[in-house]
Amino acid sequence: MKTHRFTVQAAAVLAMVAVAAAQTSESAADLAARYLPDLIRLDSTNPPGNETRVARYLKQVADREGIAAELLGNDPQRLNFVARLRGSGKARPLLLIAHSDVVPADRSQWSVDPLAGILKDGYIYGRGAEDDKNLLAAELAVMVDLHRRKVPLDRDIILLSESDEEAGSLGATWVVANAWGKIDAEFALNEYSYILPTKSGVPVFQIQTAEKVPTRFKMTARGTAGHGSLPRDDNPVLHLARAIAKLSEAVEKLHTLPVPLPALPTVAGPSGTTIAATDVTGSVSPQTPSKAEAKPEVGRLPTVEGWVLRDVAYGGALIQSRRGLYEVYAGDMVPGLGHIDAVRRQDGHWVVVTSRGLIVTR
Repeated sequence: MKTHRFTVQAAAVLAMVAVAAAQTSESAADLAARYLPDLIRLDSTNPPGNETRVARYLKQVADREGIAAELLGNDPQRLNFVARLRGSGKARPLLLIAHSDVVPADRSQWSVDPLAGILKDGYIYGRGAEDDKNLLAAELAVMVDLHRRKVPLDRDIILLSESDEEAGSLGATWVVANAWGKIDAEFALNEYSYILPTKSGVPVFQIQTAEKVPTRFKMTARGTAGHGSLPRDDNPVLHLARAIAKLSEAVEKLHTLPVPLPALPTVAGPSGTTIAATDVTGSVSPQTPSKAEAKPEVGRLPTVEGWVLRDVAYGGALIQSRRGLYEVYAGDMVPGLGHIDAVRRQDGHWVVVTSRGLIVTR
């Protein structure tokens, strides 16, 4: 009986030694390649999010590795994850950030199941493999690798996995408002700052200093409801489509990035201020609706002003941009906005019309 107990205990010790040896032989790249398919298989499509699935997985890994970590947030289904490796305190912390939600995937547009995390031809396929579970897996792997190798750190390393980045940024907003001390750092590393290999062998270091500024608004067209067999000139769907097209043409004339970079890889997509109609609603065929709405999103370069109409009184308007607050009247000239042609009511709203064709609405 004693011999049997000793044999079992010895086998258990040998198994733990084998596991520890396997762990220490895993590189950070090995860890990331293991974590990424697991993360892809956790459906955190936003909406609705359910990012707590990802947060719990991260917490399980951290607990298994002995890394201090916790789940934070005010929505049990959409929790954030924060982990910390302690350093000597000689320098302020470094914050690693990645988001745990992903945008919806249309299965018919995929050659594989977007939530399967499939390894194919040397690539890992799945929703989030590019944005942003790849970075989350890499940052988790770095934390684990540093901890396993007991690397001496001059500063704390913090990992934040935030929820709802793809929609309302509710996760990051909550953490900043309620748990700032847990992520307060000297600087942070986030997505889209990558090292890209090139055919010449010279790596390209991507450095982001600014982002396009999202400007969201709603467009509404109204007309007379009717049957599709009797087309009407005031069909709001038609008017809305024309308005979106005209707005898109106007946006295309705004600032673009004029800097040619022939030495760098070609960047896919427009490099200037852009507009996309992300949500259009009306009625179901065969009826024509009395109202149609679109919710365009303008991504403007930081050099393109964003103006907001704050108030209207005594024939003038109070408008604001990053330059400051201006009280304007018809006939005035405003830096960055041009000549003020009119301040008037239009379709139930106050508008400021300028010589550049810009309308500032409230």
